[in-house]
Amino acid sequence: MSVMVTELYDALRSIGVDETHAKAAAQAVLPVEAQTDLVTTQALRLAIADLKTDLTYRMLLMTGGFVAAVGALKVFA
Repeated sequence: MSVMVTELYDALRSIGVDETHAKAAAQAVLPVEAQTDLVTTQALRLAIADLKTDLTYRMLLMTGGFVAAVGALKVFA
C-alpha cells in the first residue's frame, strides 16, 4: 500500500472503524492499477502460504517415513 493509503487506513482505525471497512475505504482511493497490483500481491501471498503448508506437510511425511524405515531396520538387525 502507498503511504497515503496506509495513513488513511491508520486514521480510520484510530477513530474506531473496523478493520474490514477501513481496508475497503483505503483501497477505494487507490488507482485501478494499484488495486490490480494489490490483488495480485494478495494472490501471490496466498499461493506462497499454500506452498509453505504443502511443503511442511510433505516434509513431515518424509520424516515419518524415514523414522519408520530406521525402526524397521532395527527390528531386522
